[in-house]
Amino acid sequence: MINEHQLIRIQESILNDFQLKNKKEFILIEGYSYGSNDAFYEAKGSFSCFKTCNTWTNQTLKKAEIKTAIWTPFDSGILKHL
Repeated sequence: MINEHQLIRIQESILNDFQLKNKKEFILIEGYSYGSNDAFYEAKGSFSCFKTCNTWTNQTLKKAEIKTAIWTPFDSGILKHL
């Protein structure tokens, strides 16, 4: 469970980290996904083996003052704190 303050911090982080069309719409990357239930969106910055979706998630949770790993390129570092 998270509180309202933590939710607001997560929302702010997401809005800051993704490119937005007209300052309100996420920009879908057409033709890229792992399956029919997910999607990729344009973000600010770049991806590397040191900056993965898991390190981004970990940093976003830290910004919301939620306990996380020091650094994690894999989901296990995030999930073990749940």
